[in-house]
Amino acid sequence: MNTPTRISTWEWIAAAAALAIVLTAVIALLVEGRHPRTAPQLAVRIEEIAPLGRYFSVRFAIRNSGGSTAAAVVVRGEAEHADSTREQREVTFEFVPDGSERRGALLFESDPRAGRLIVEPLGYREP
Repeated sequence: MNTPTRISTWEWIAAAAALAIVLTAVIALLVEGRHPRTAPQLAVRIEEIAPLGRYFSVRFAIRNSGGSTAAAVVVRGEAEHADSTREQREVTFEFVPDGSERRGALLFESDPRAGRLIVEPLGYREP
């Protein structure tokens, strides 16, 4: 006669942990699937302007508070100096996912603090 094999306490604990992980993953996928897919909402924040070798570095963060990822995001900086000359610089981010923030820097030849500085997103494409 075969005696039934007794399942140890550790096997029950492992099974319960595995079930909890699977249920958590399913719930997370269901919640994320209900998240509205709105257009990317990009905003730039200047974090620091400092000399960097022969250049002036304008460090910034770009945040996407929209409901979808933005690809090929172009950020342009324009420094207008007191003598009315202008410098323009651009940097492209491959992706800025929804709810995330990326950082970068623009390098100017003249000190952008001496005049007017604008750093803004120019556009993106849908991935």
